[in-house]
Amino acid sequence: DLDWIDRYQAVYLGFDNDAPGKKATQEICQALGSQKIHTLNIPPEVKDINELLVTGGRAAVLESFHEAKQWKPLGIISPADFLTIVNSKPNRGYPWPWPTLNHTTYGIIPGMTLVAAGSGVGKTTWFKQVEAHCYSLGLKIGVIHLEESARNTINGLLSLIHGKPFHTPDSNVSERERESAVVSLMEDNRLVLFDKQIGFDEDIILSTLAYMVQGLGCHIVFLDHLTAITDQYDRDVNQRTRNFIVKLGKLVIRLEFPLLAISHLRKSDGTPHEEGGRVHLDDLLGSGAIKQWAEHVFALERDNQNEDPNLRNRPMMRDLKNRPLGEFTGTVVPLQYCPITYTLKEVESFGKPCSSSSEPTDF
Repeated sequence: DLDWIDRYQAVYLGFDNDAPGKKATQEICQALGSQKIHTLNIPPEVKDINELLVTGGRAAVLESFHEAKQWKPLGIISPADFLTIVNSKPNRGYPWPWPTLNHTTYGIIPGMTLVAAGSGVGKTTWFKQVEAHCYSLGLKIGVIHLEESARNTINGLLSLIHGKPFHTPDSNVSERERESAVVSLMEDNRLVLFDKQIGFDEDIILSTLAYMVQGLGCHIVFLDHLTAITDQYDRDVNQRTRNFIVKLGKLVIRLEFPLLAISHLRKSDGTPHEEGGRVHLDDLLGSGAIKQWAEHVFALERDNQNEDPNLRNRPMMRDLKNRPLGEFTGTVVPLQYCPITYTLKEVESFGKPCSSSSEPTDF
């Protein structure tokens, strides 16, 4: 009888105020899908409209009609909410370490940003530089590195922050300097590390990400890397990677935080990625889901087999996906590795290395 019910200008539902009654109300509302539907406002302690009449009288029943709520499906934003949502202009995100990206993006904004490269091309160097940069901006960062120890993660961060080799065995950093740097890191309380010893289960990773943001107040979270979580399975790795990316994307949208993650590549049919082969979006594992959920995708291309040590340390950063500013998709930023600061510096072109040495250090 839905057609008959739909003839009326307004329809008021007053089913029993228990679980079956509420379930039936929801089913009727969804079946009609109409703005005509209103649900009576029956107090939770009252069983039904008849009990409301007995206990509260005619006035109580009339009041439940006057306060009836027009039904709308979950997820519909009413026009009355628009001003609250957009009462100020959008903010730029946190700045990148590289000037060009601050021009071609809105900065590091809420959403999923992926960086991809072949093995040994420099994605971890790129990744850690962004971590240290964000930390130096005063941000609280959550860090999940699944292929290195917490010791290496901390030492690497200290090396970039202080410009000294905390991470090398032959370091000239004194014990006093090391202790002072670590104590400062502890007192700042802006570094949240994940202990990979508990395992790579994807549900644990997802709950940890949520806790870092909601429970500990991290401004930005870093995940290195996606395929370490799905490589543990014997089959359907690519499908599992896609499924995990979808879960990540939904979490990031729900909590509205920036997530930077590393993605590995499929084997290239042409020039190997490790020898400077161009990276395409479809080369990324789980690329179907990445296209849908990522805000940005950056690729690093570098010939790490080149005999010339200068050329070995000159990666190109290519913008494969730019959802906020699509006109800048395809932008290429030339970088130069600096062995003095252990960082990637943006250069106008592939010019002189920043080291005074004639033999620049490899990644």
